[in-house]
Amino acid sequence: MLYQQKGLYFSEILVNKFIQALSTYPTGSLVELSGGEVGIVISQNPGLCLRPNVILLLDQDKNPYASYPVVSLINYTHHNFNNQINVRKTLVDGDYGLDIEALSF
Repeated sequence: MLYQQKGLYFSEILVNKFIQALSTYPTGSLVELSGGEVGIVISQNPGLCLRPNVILLLDQDKNPYASYPVVSLINYTHHNFNNQINVRKTLVDGDYGLDIEALSF
């Protein structure tokens, strides 16, 4: 909500600094992307905390990948979308049958 309202109700500079301070998607977060894929955040991109690096676990149809691709949300796009892929929402351990501790990469 803050990010969407930056420059309207809130200072853009302050919103960006606030988001950076919170580390919006900490390493180890289970996330669902706007393209439908599900993955785990493995690292941050300095200055771009809304665009972390993610290991993809499930494809857009929630089927497991044979191998786990690593993508950077700085430049990741999906063939079904014209827009850049973003984190849609965070998930909790167990969503879509995923047990984070049981996964090995």
